[in-house]
Amino acid sequence: MKLTIEELMLQILSTCLLINAQGKWHAFYSLFGHVGDIDVRLRPTDYNYDADHPKKTPSKSAGFTSTGFFPERITEEQARQERLDLLSWTQGYLNVEAAA
Repeated sequence: MKLTIEELMLQILSTCLLINAQGKWHAFYSLFGHVGDIDVRLRPTDYNYDADHPKKTPSKSAGFTSTGFFPERITEEQARQERLDLLSWTQGYLNVEAAA
């Protein structure tokens, strides 16, 4: 069964919420509808948000659709694969031991 765009996007968001609940990472889910992108950023819970020179932290993005700005940028299958890759990457930050 192929998941819809919406189902994949909600699964990525849900995974971010679960990551936040674990208390090790702050997960940020950003939707940029005008360019058809989703972005997930992670910060350790002890991250210094006031630092002048922020540390590089994990992040990954995926396209979810072509837009008026980028009508030929991505095919439906490419976008689907990017969303699946983003979901898999995001799930890699879940502590499965805590769920057992």
